[in-house]
Amino acid sequence: MNTGHMGKPDTDSSDVDLETLRRERLAKAITVEYRKKNLADSEKLLALAKDLSAECSTPGSAGPGAGNMDKAKEIEKLAKRMKQRLMQIQ
Repeated sequence: MNTGHMGKPDTDSSDVDLETLRRERLAKAITVEYRKKNLADSEKLLALAKDLSAECSTPGSAGPGAGNMDKAKEIEKLAKRMKQRLMQIQ
């Protein structure tokens, strides 16, 4: 083993480059996966929002029923999950 200044082992630059490349590939894979998940969640969110809007705009609707509250909670959950993923990949 070669030692550099003050007895510390020399760092092989190829090891550093391989580690950097590995980290970049991992970050890219995570970004791609998060985008796929966000796309799926956004489609669910949109469908729920359309359903909720249609139910609320129907003349004579009963107002905020249990089904509407469940949809609103699911919308909130999806939005929070998407926000967390977006913050992680920035």
